[in-house]
Amino acid sequence: MKKVALTVFVTICLVCQTHAQSRFGIKAGLDFDNFTKVDDVKNHLGWRLGVMQQIIVPAIGTGVQVELLTTQKRLDIDGDAHSLWYLQVPFNLRYEMNFMPVRPYIIAGPYFRWLVNKSGPKQENFDISDWGLGVGAGVLVFKFQVGLRYSWGMSDIAPPQIDVQPETFTISLGRVF
Repeated sequence: MKKVALTVFVTICLVCQTHAQSRFGIKAGLDFDNFTKVDDVKNHLGWRLGVMQQIIVPAIGTGVQVELLTTQKRLDIDGDAHSLWYLQVPFNLRYEMNFMPVRPYIIAGPYFRWLVNKSGPKQENFDISDWGLGVGAGVLVFKFQVGLRYSWGMSDIAPPQIDVQPETFTISLGRVF
């Protein structure tokens, strides 16, 4: 029985892998940041820009979406404005329904982010990396994608004396090829 189950599983995996759709795309979006845990941090609008790779198995509508993004976070700490530029890599599980040409989808997964540049009047010691979790939904119409995502930062990004975790609501537009 175990051999039969293993054979069926391997066959399904091979068939699904050979029929997987791979889509490459670009995306841009606006980030509405909310920095939690402190009252003296003022929030600003940020942005994101990057590329994405989607691998979907059409028969079941499930797959992965990996992105490589540059993101900007802006915040005021005690009246000092800071801009932080990150390289962000979200790894998402993706489920989409195929109602040609409209494909609504949901995504969920972690992201990892590395600080690549910062500016501000004081050279604060922001954490060089952080991570978080995100969920989202959207629709792919023909080759254009509109998405919404909410992300929770799981680690502090600010200097040790200030406890700041970002929560971000993102609206994005993309084009797949």
